Amino acid sequence: MDYLILSAISLGFVLGFKHATDADHVAAVSTIVSERRGLLASAMVGLSWGIGHSITLFLISVPVLIFRLSVPDNLGPIAEAGVGVVLVILGFQTLLEIRRKRIHVHPHNHETGAHVHFHPHQVGDAHEHEHRFALRPKSILIGLFQGTAGSAALMLVVLTTLESPLAGILYVAAYDLAVILGIVIFSFAIGLPFTLTSSHLPLFNKALKLTTAVVSIVIGVLLAWQATLGAGLG
Repeated sequence: MDYLILSAISLGFVLGFKHATDADHVAAVSTIVSERRGLLASAMVGLSWGIGHSITLFLISVPVLIFRLSVPDNLGPIAEAGVGVVLVILGFQTLLEIRRKRIHVHPHNHETGAHVHFHPHQVGDAHEHEHRFALRPKSILIGLFQGTAGSAALMLVVLTTLESPLAGILYVAAYDLAVILGIVIFSFAIGLPFTLTSSHLPLFNKALKLTTAVVSIVIGVLLAWQATLGAGLG
C-alpha cells in the first residue's frame, strides 16, 4: 500500500477516535443515554449520533476534496456556539425528566414486617417502547449538527493538504469510522452505570442523571461563550 494512503488512513483514524471523545460530544451523548434503559439502547444512541456526525463531515468534505475549497475561519466557532446552546437545552430536558419521574418513598406493611419502597413516579399512563436495533432520530440530528463544530475543522484542514483524491477519501472514511466506533464504545460504557442502577438504586440513578444534566449545561454555557468570543460575535 502506498505510504501516503497508509498515512492518511492512520491519521484519519487517530484524529477521528480522538474527536469522538471531545467534551461536547461526551456531554451530548451522556444526556441522551441517561434517558435510556439497557446497554443496547445506549449503544444505539452512540451509533445514531456517529452516523449523523459522519454524514455532515462527508457532505462538507466532498467539495473541499473535489474543488480544493478552504474552510471559513468562523465556521467552527459559530457552529460551536450553536452546539453550546444545544447542550444547555439537553441538560434542561434531563432536569425536567428527573422532575417528571420523581422518586417517592412508601412504607409498606407485610407479614414479615414493615419496610420501605423507593420508586419513580411516572406521570400519565403512557408506557414508551423502543425498538432495540432502531436508530434514534434525536441522536442523528444532534450528530448532524455537531459535525460542523469542534476539531472537525482540523479534519478539513488536513484534508486540504492531501494531494491524492484517493488518500483524501480514505482519510475521511477512516476518520468517520473511528468517530462512530469511539462514540459507540463510550455510549455503551456510560450506559452501564445507568442500566445497573435504574431498578435497584433509583436514588443513585437520579444523582447520576442530575450530574449529567448539570455538566451538560455548564459545558454548553462555557462552549457557547468561548465560541462567541472566538467568532467575534461578543
